[in-house]
Amino acid sequence: MFGRVVLKITVNEQGTVTDITLVSTNCNECVQLAKDAVKQWKYESKPGTGYQTGQITIEFKQN
Repeated sequence: MFGRVVLKITVNEQGTVTDITLVSTNCNECVQLAKDAVKQWKYESKPGTGYQTGQITIEFKQN
């Protein structure tokens, strides 16, 4: 399995990913794997900043 998944994420003040939206992909089988991985990510806590959004690209490659 190989391909690219681009996701838009929202992170709350505690650094937890609260929302994940698919932006684009060329590997439908990779989408759920990418979302499951991103759900586990934790960012540095930034109290007072509110919710922050960003875009992430995850590439799947065969070795």
